Amino acid sequence: MFLKRQILLSVNEYDSHTAAVEREEKMQTITEAFRGKTLVITGGTGSFGSTVLKHFLATDIGEIRIISRDEKKQDTMRHTLQADYPEYAGKVSFYVGDVRNINSVRDVMYGADYVFHAAALKEVPSCEFFPMEAVRTNVIGTDNVITAAVENKIERVVFLSTDKAAYPINSMGMTKAIGEKIVAARAQKAYERGGTVLACTRYGFAVRVTAMSCAAVGPLSRYSLIRLSGKLRLPSRIRI
Repeated sequence: MFLKRQILLSVNEYDSHTAAVEREEKMQTITEAFRGKTLVITGGTGSFGSTVLKHFLATDIGEIRIISRDEKKQDTMRHTLQADYPEYAGKVSFYVGDVRNINSVRDVMYGADYVFHAAALKEVPSCEFFPMEAVRTNVIGTDNVITAAVENKIERVVFLSTDKAAYPINSMGMTKAIGEKIVAARAQKAYERGGTVLACTRYGFAVRVTAMSCAAVGPLSRYSLIRLSGKLRLPSRIRI
């Protein structure tokens, strides 16, 4: 039993090391692709934008533009950058705007190369109480981002969706699913008209608070998950 455990530990350590090496290689490839480029992050003061910002600050990226409607978070992020990363703070520009307003989206995308569209209403209860607000941000806002990206001939746009868009049962998941449909429906014409590549990715598996999202799945605990499934395997980046 002891030998078996030691072998399993060795295999796990090897897998972890291999995964770390692969992540580093992928990050180097991504860093090279963004060299000298301008990146726009909608909803950039949220948890996703903050994480992306940390990854790109020390790279050779040309400029990072943060657009959001929360000027308080922008001010906090600006002061944090100036205090903790003074040598890189000049790379980051802040735009107060809303994806619901296509003119503010057009303005931030002028001369940019890539867009991460993270702006969304993500809290399930809020979207249930105010479904039309979710429609305006998650559906109309997504369409505005695509329109502005094509007009400005953005190279690539990555739309962040959620696992709740799969077989959605609530307003948040439904509006994000429609956002995905809009991306798919407009992808061909976007490339033909502006050479813009549209991509969509889902992220989720959020339990209370994860490294990537503040929108929790629900009041589930580690104990209740293990009790229901019998066994719980978590990705290394997920925190409960």
